[in-house]
Amino acid sequence: MPLKNFLKKKFKPLEGVIYLFFYNLKILFSGEWHRRKMISTQMFKQILFTGIDALPLILFSAFLVGFIVIAQSIVYLPQIGGNEYIGKVLAFVIREIGPIVIMFIIIGRSGNAVSVEMANMKLNGEIFYLEKILKIDGFLFLMFPRFIGFVIAILCLSVFFNVFTILTGYISALFFIYSPIGVFLEKLLQSITIVDMIVWIIKILVFGMIISLVAFYQGVSIENTVREVPRVTTRCFIQAMTYCLVVDAVITFIVIFI
Repeated sequence: MPLKNFLKKKFKPLEGVIYLFFYNLKILFSGEWHRRKMISTQMFKQILFTGIDALPLILFSAFLVGFIVIAQSIVYLPQIGGNEYIGKVLAFVIREIGPIVIMFIIIGRSGNAVSVEMANMKLNGEIFYLEKILKIDGFLFLMFPRFIGFVIAILCLSVFFNVFTILTGYISALFFIYSPIGVFLEKLLQSITIVDMIVWIIKILVFGMIISLVAFYQGVSIENTVREVPRVTTRCFIQAMTYCLVVDAVITFIVIFI
């Protein structure tokens, strides 16, 4: 289905996001994107913007989380006989806090940027020109590179966030109390299970998919007036955040109770 036909159907937000998800899977497994260098170029640009350009902010956030959560856990838990819970706190940071913090940063920084970009392209007639004149699939050229770029970027950012959070948390704690690095790492490895790692990966990948799809949908669904652009960013942030938090709650419920 060409992008122009998708817009004519007037999907509701959740329906549109689900449709875009399966269309991206179709493009991915068809292998058509391999044969077009411009798709890889667009994908790399999205990874650069969403991932590399956001790295300083992610590392700064990781430092704050490391100091606030991990450092205080190392200092205060032993005082109340909670040494064995330090590793649990580390696992909680990796599995729960990290994905949520990164989700908010990516929505506010990259998600809104993509929605504004798509909205302006539609208002300026660039999407129409792309499909009608140049005969280029708007989904393939505009949506798919951003979809893959978001997923790759957010996964890499999550790895950096977790590593930097743990390291800065430990280093910050040394200013208050000495804790051997060997003991610290031992508690970390003992507490983080395969299930924790799987849950972390699933959450962060799903968050990347949701943010990219919601941003694209909201951008191309804009009405023909520039005054709608600020509303597009608001809807993008609220819907992406809501979907991500709901998915996070569902996954957590499954892990705890099943």
